Amino acid sequence: MRHKPTDVILRARNGDVIAYDETGLILRLSDQVIRDIAGRLGAGAGADTVPQDASVLGDIDAWNVRRDGDWYRFDAPCPATGHTRAFRRPVSGGDVIADAPGPVQAILSLGGPRVSDGYAAPPAFPGHVVAPMDELGAAGGCGTVDTVPEPGFQRLFEMTQGSLLADAVLAQRVAEARAVPLIVARAESDCSSGIGDFLAGPAQASFERVLDALVSSAALLGQRAQVMACVIDFAEEDVVSTPADYETGIRTLIDRVRDLCHRHAMAEPVILLRCDGGARLEQQWALAVHPAGNRICVPGPRYAFAQDRFQRLTLDGALQQAALDAAALESVREGGQWTCPVPLLAEFGEEPGTIEVTFQSDGPLVIDPADPLGAGTAAGFVLQAESAKIPIVIVSIHAEDPRMVVITYDAQRGYDGLVLSYAAGSPGAVRDDWDGGSAADLRLHRWALPARLTVR
Repeated sequence: MRHKPTDVILRARNGDVIAYDETGLILRLSDQVIRDIAGRLGAGAGADTVPQDASVLGDIDAWNVRRDGDWYRFDAPCPATGHTRAFRRPVSGGDVIADAPGPVQAILSLGGPRVSDGYAAPPAFPGHVVAPMDELGAAGGCGTVDTVPEPGFQRLFEMTQGSLLADAVLAQRVAEARAVPLIVARAESDCSSGIGDFLAGPAQASFERVLDALVSSAALLGQRAQVMACVIDFAEEDVVSTPADYETGIRTLIDRVRDLCHRHAMAEPVILLRCDGGARLEQQWALAVHPAGNRICVPGPRYAFAQDRFQRLTLDGALQQAALDAAALESVREGGQWTCPVPLLAEFGEEPGTIEVTFQSDGPLVIDPADPLGAGTAAGFVLQAESAKIPIVIVSIHAEDPRMVVITYDAQRGYDGLVLSYAAGSPGAVRDDWDGGSAADLRLHRWALPARLTVR
C-alpha cells in the first residue's frame, strides 16, 4: 500500500510535526534544534561557521552571529572606537570578550597592596581588557585567598592601575590605526614587610598560577599567550630589608618573572619599575641607573601624578600614570628607548657657590616655568650640610650643556659634606622636552627621577 507524502502522524498548531512518505518519516524540527545540530556538525567536521539568530546572545546589539565550535562569534559596537569590532562568547554561557588578532596579551603587576587599588570607573574597552576566570577581577586576591584561575576570561567589574594601563595602550593603538589585542590585566599583591618575605609569599605563588591559567586560556581561543609588561611596585612596603638586600631582592624578582615567562615559551616582558622617592629612594635610583637588562624601564616618578592624603593615586592620578606608562611601554616594545631624566652626578662648579648636576636624559632638560606640580623656586632641590639646610638662590640649565642643571646656593660661609636631594618626598620641576599630550587635566611630561647625591 502506497501512502501519499501528505499523510500526517502528529500535527500541532503551527503545522505538521511528523509526517511520512514511502521513504520514511518527515520531521519538522524547531529552529533551536536545527542550530544545535548545525553547531555540532560544524565543530565535529571542521565545517565553516554556521549563521545564527542574534537572539542566542540575549539582549546584545549584535549582528553577523555565527557559531564556531564552542563559540558564538559576532560583530558589535565598541564604544571606545566608535565603530564595529569582532567579539565572541562561549556557547555554554559566559562573558563577551574581544575576538582579537594575534596572541593574548597580559599586563601583570606584582607588589604591595597599592598595586591592587580599585577605581570605580567604567572600562574604556569592555571586552578587550579582561581578567582571569576566578571572580577576583583585575585586583587579584591581595594575598588573602588562594588564586586558582580556571581556563577562560571574565570582563572587569572595577578598574585597577593595570587595567587602566591596558586601556591606555589600546587607545594609543587605535589612534595609530594598529591592531587592537585582547589584554588580560591582573595584579598580585600581599602584605609582606620585606622583599625576602615577598619573594616567598602568596602574591608570588598566585602570580605563577595566573601565568599557568593565561597559557591554557589562550589555548581555548586557539592562540598563544604573551606577557606584554610586568609592573614591579614594592618599595614603601619594605620596612625591614637592608638597602643591599632590598636591591638584590628586586633584581631577583625581575629575574624570576623573566624565567617564568621563558618557561612558558613567552618572550621577555617589559619590566616597568615604580619609583616614588620615599624610604627606598637610593635603591630605586640604583635600579634605574643600572637596570641590568635592556627591557627594564622606569616610565616616570610617582610625584608627577595626583595623589590623596595617604599618598595613593587618585583616579586622575592613575589615569595620568597609565597614559605615561603606555607611551613608555610602546616605545620599548618597538625597540626604542625611554629614559626619564635621572640625576647622576653633583659636582662643585667653577663659579663659587654653584653645583653642577649632570643628568642622564633622552632630550634637553627643562625647568618648567609654570611649576605645575608645586615644587617651588628651588625646583624640588634641597641642599644640606649635615643637619643644616642651605638656601638655594636659583636653579638653571647650563648654558653649554642642555643635560646639566646648575644650582646656585648661599655660599657666605664654607660647608663640608654637602648632600643634594631632588624630589625626595616632594615634587620637582625638572623634566625633558618630551610632550605626551594631556591626561586627566595634566600635561604629560617625563619628569626627573628622585635622587640623593653627595656633592663632590
